[in-house]
Amino acid sequence: MKIWEKRRMIQTEWGPDSGPNFERAISELEKEGIPYRIIETRQAGRLARNLYLIYSITLDALLIGGGIWALLNLDRILN
Repeated sequence: MKIWEKRRMIQTEWGPDSGPNFERAISELEKEGIPYRIIETRQAGRLARNLYLIYSITLDALLIGGGIWALLNLDRILN
């Protein structure tokens, strides 16, 4: 197995209404002998990942802002 080997991949999204086109594409790939893999994802996972990223960035900004505020007001805090 070569780690730096380049591979070309085609990935596309198929909606629930594109059933005949999906089946036709699979049959064409099988006819040509091209290996393929079907991957199914849920939109809820993508949404949860994005919400967690926003939450994490917001919390980090608040912590860094609080640290900067504390450093700028260090004389008031110590008195």
